[in-house]
Amino acid sequence: MELKKLEEKTKRDFNNAVSLMAIIPLLVFVYLIGGKIASLSALNGEVGYILLTVMAIVLTGIFLGKQTLWGLVSQIFRMQNELLEKNRLSAITETVLTLGHEINNPLLAMQGNLSSLEEELANSLAKEKISKIRSHCERIMEVTNKLSSLAKPVSEKISGEHSIINLSDSR
Repeated sequence: MELKKLEEKTKRDFNNAVSLMAIIPLLVFVYLIGGKIASLSALNGEVGYILLTVMAIVLTGIFLGKQTLWGLVSQIFRMQNELLEKNRLSAITETVLTLGHEINNPLLAMQGNLSSLEEELANSLAKEKISKIRSHCERIMEVTNKLSSLAKPVSEKISGEHSIINLSDSR
C-alpha cells in the first residue's frame, strides 16, 4: 500500500513540475504578444508564423515529453513492484526449504529408529503405536515436501492482516 501512495505522490509532483515548465514558454509568448507587439495583428506574416510555430512545438514537446517520462516512471514502479514480489517469494522459499530441512532430518532419524524398534518388538500393541507414530512422521514429511516444492504460494487471510499459505491451492 505504501508503494501505491508513493506512486500517486510522484505522479502529482511530476504533473506539477511539467505544468510549471509549460507556463514559462506560455508567459514568454503572452509577454511578446501583449507587451512588445501590443496587438494580435502582429501575428500576421512571418514573425507571427514563427511565434505560433515555436509555441506549438514547445507545447507539443512538453505534452509528448510528459507522456514519455511518465511512461518511464510507471515502468520503474512496475519493476520495483515485481522486484519486491520476487524478493518476498524468495524469502518464503528460503524459509520453507530451511524449515523442511530442519524438520525432515529429525523425522528421518525417528523413522529409522522406529523401524529398528518394530523389528525388535513382537508385541502387537507396541507395533500399532509405532505404526501411528510412523504415519504421523510421514504426514509431517509430506507437508514439508509440499512446502519445499511451492513455486507460487497462494495466501489465505485468516483474520485481519494475518494470512497463511494454502497448500492445497498453491502450486
